Amino acid sequence: MNRIVIVFVSFAFFTSWTIKAYADENLDSIEALIQAGEFKQAEQVLKKTTKNEPSNIKAWVLLGDAYVGREKEKKAVEAYQKAIHLDPKNEDAHLGLGAAYNMMKSYSMAIEAYKQIIGLNPKHAEAHYQLGLTYDRAVMLTQAFEEYNILKTLDEDLAAKLYHVILGK
Repeated sequence: MNRIVIVFVSFAFFTSWTIKAYADENLDSIEALIQAGEFKQAEQVLKKTTKNEPSNIKAWVLLGDAYVGREKEKKAVEAYQKAIHLDPKNEDAHLGLGAAYNMMKSYSMAIEAYKQIIGLNPKHAEAHYQLGLTYDRAVMLTQAFEEYNILKTLDEDLAAKLYHVILGK
């Protein structure tokens, strides 16, 4: 009897692990679709994935990315917020949320999203860069230059890019 239970538990664990590995591999291929600009196809698959696996954080983030690519900013915000609800420390979800808010010209909301990342990881160069860009868009140049100064210590290339944006070159 104990042997049967151990075999069943082992089988259940292996099956669960195999399904998760397959799901992760599938999400990697969907991520490749997004990187290739195939946003509509990715959106269709990810909508099914999030329906079947509503606690799959990566699927919600990727769905947000697909929505951003299709310029469906409000839906992107919803997807990123669902990911953040599941994992408040997910930096990718906060980064995507900031991008979606920027597209909507909701700069104060974008600033808050980027500040959330920096609160989690003060050395997150991309968050500082995006925050600096957002400050520039919102014509908050003092704050944009503050982000530039921080970026100089984190990533010189991003700092140089931000500097050129702020100066309008």
